[in-house]
Amino acid sequence: MQTIGLVGGMSWESSAAYYEALNRGVEERLGGFHSARSVLASVDFAEVTTLQEAEDWDGVAAILRDAAQSVERAGADFLMLCTTTFHRVAEQVQDAVAIPLLHLGDVVAESCKEQGVETVALLGTKFAMSRTFFTDRIASHGLGVLVPEAGHHDESQPDHLRRAWCTGRSSTTPAVRSFRSSASRGTPAPVA
Repeated sequence: MQTIGLVGGMSWESSAAYYEALNRGVEERLGGFHSARSVLASVDFAEVTTLQEAEDWDGVAAILRDAAQSVERAGADFLMLCTTTFHRVAEQVQDAVAIPLLHLGDVVAESCKEQGVETVALLGTKFAMSRTFFTDRIASHGLGVLVPEAGHHDESQPDHLRRAWCTGRSSTTPAVRSFRSSASRGTPAPVA
């Protein structure tokens, strides 16, 4: 079994959802007491968010490169970023390590194609929906990608839900319960 390198902390609760889904997937595939071999480097969400808001993508990339290099040194065979928004710097992170980065856009596209889906809708952070770095990656697989019109980005991710998800107060919100339930069944679900 390969060791998964996780770069998380964006938010810590999102990282926990990735960790849980990976382990449930291994348990379902292998049975018994099997779990995913993984190493996690968690960054300070406030720090990368401040840099994101200042459009300091070189600063974000530097933090995520350091985290990626630490999981590589810890023995990871491949790397995942536990976030959609910060895939904005995925190429810079990939260039800093010798192990492959499993890009979430590629994973989404491959899953859609396996299910015969030709067009996918992206619901995410306002940032991820208003930029093309993620939608272009999915579209590069021959899929159509829909996002809400710019005027609806705030409606698709109300600030109270974002704050709940990113501060660890989301475990009791209906949206998070629905995501966790879907993830545990292996059903695709949108993640904010």
